[in-house]
Amino acid sequence: MKKILVLLVMAFYWLGCTADQPHSAGQVLRYGIPRAPTSLDPATTSGLIYYQIVFNIFETLIATDWQTGKFKPVLATSWQPDSAGLCWTFTLRQGVFFHDGSPLNAEAVKISFERQFDNHSPYFRLKETDAYGDLAFGMVKEIRVRNDSTVQFFLKYPYSAFLDNLATPNFASIVSPAALQTFGKNFRKHPSGTGPFQFVRWNADSQIVIKKSFGYWGKRAQLDSVIYQIIPGLDDKLQKLQQGKLEVISGISAASVGMLRESPGIDLANSDPAGTLFLGFNCQKYPFSQIDMRRAVAHALDKKSMVFSISRGLAMVARGPLPPMSSGYDTTLADLVYDPELAKALLQRAGYDTSVAIVIHSFAQTDTSRGEPMAQSIKAALAKIGLKVEIILHHDWQAYLQAAFVEGKSQLFVDGWTAYTRHPDHLLYALFHSQSQHNFFKYKNSEVDRLLEQARRTLNATEQRALYRRVQEILLAEAPAVFISHPRAVYAIRNRVKNFTVDPLTIPWLHDVTLEAEK
Repeated sequence: MKKILVLLVMAFYWLGCTADQPHSAGQVLRYGIPRAPTSLDPATTSGLIYYQIVFNIFETLIATDWQTGKFKPVLATSWQPDSAGLCWTFTLRQGVFFHDGSPLNAEAVKISFERQFDNHSPYFRLKETDAYGDLAFGMVKEIRVRNDSTVQFFLKYPYSAFLDNLATPNFASIVSPAALQTFGKNFRKHPSGTGPFQFVRWNADSQIVIKKSFGYWGKRAQLDSVIYQIIPGLDDKLQKLQQGKLEVISGISAASVGMLRESPGIDLANSDPAGTLFLGFNCQKYPFSQIDMRRAVAHALDKKSMVFSISRGLAMVARGPLPPMSSGYDTTLADLVYDPELAKALLQRAGYDTSVAIVIHSFAQTDTSRGEPMAQSIKAALAKIGLKVEIILHHDWQAYLQAAFVEGKSQLFVDGWTAYTRHPDHLLYALFHSQSQHNFFKYKNSEVDRLLEQARRTLNATEQRALYRRVQEILLAEAPAVFISHPRAVYAIRNRVKNFTVDPLTIPWLHDVTLEAEK
């Protein structure tokens, strides 16, 4: 009987939910994005464009309640650690199916995680993208299936950020093993999750379509479908929005916000600052292997003026590496202040030949927070202390990553990091531990390594906060990066779009969105 029921549910999915065209009813949201994601597989990609799409397709075991800071059930209904904090047991929600009709069970959970960090898994993902599996779950020793609805995680040590990581879709989305087996490497273009929307199609460099999942275990989405239109040009996106040919656009420049605020029929939605924009140094490459050179650059930047002129209220000045949403955010930290005379003195003490230009790598972004305007502003500031700067502006994200980080060609780079958990571990360990693959700065400090490892194992909140404060003090003193701002993600929407909200992760969840008739 159970087998017959599963087959009937699978038939329902295939016949009712997997047609090539989205639902024909009028609730169709047209959503402009600046570029296509590299993948729709949560184990092999990252970035704001990707998150805007797949966070509506996939779900996690638990989620963060941003009002209380506590965790709430999603695909797991309950969870419990053992007394040592080394074994976590999760009970799964019953009657949940993936979009391809296969059932959610403990084996699917096990596969979804092991494919990210266990090279013995048959579904182990390729290490060709900026994925986070090993960072988030490298402390997992073993995952055991107790029965279809019970899964256990055994840890190598008590890990203070474990639940935070499990609550984050880019770390912990549960995927369909059946789809992994069917599509192999092409799963990235054929995602199958359990969320309120399911994937329909991806037309390269044109559009990505998702639609309402009629088999969703919870409250169904209000929209029938979402069409993500890939439109690189900001002016083109703005024109289509004003003409009513798009309902939502992302990748908005600060310069366009004033105009949009005055445009009839258009509203703005933005997130709280959830990430950190920084000017990074290659700490293993001359001249920024010298602390004096790094501090000279830091003292040369008038961050307040830069952030105000470029971001125009869409970012706040950073005092340290962590954004305000982080539990380790500290307004009492002593940052390196703007002091061009001190910058000149440090530059002279370092003995750098100022006739040799320094190279900055930057990625062209329409939102301007880390694009050419910021790079040009840094160049102008450094010219005032006698440093020549050459800007290499990349228009291809993968080419930027390859040149700036993989090949290590950069001396300086303008980039950012979004904190997709409230726990400081995600940003501080990822960027500044010497063994992290995301330590783009090639920064090495044995005390920072020790403090970060100790903080990971410290479950007492007061002790943990003290450890993270000390880490931040060292980072501000040694300056592997200049922490410039905490940007907001901004979306322009037509006012016929209702219930469009942006969470602290900077992501719009579309589950409750509806469309009214144009007035």
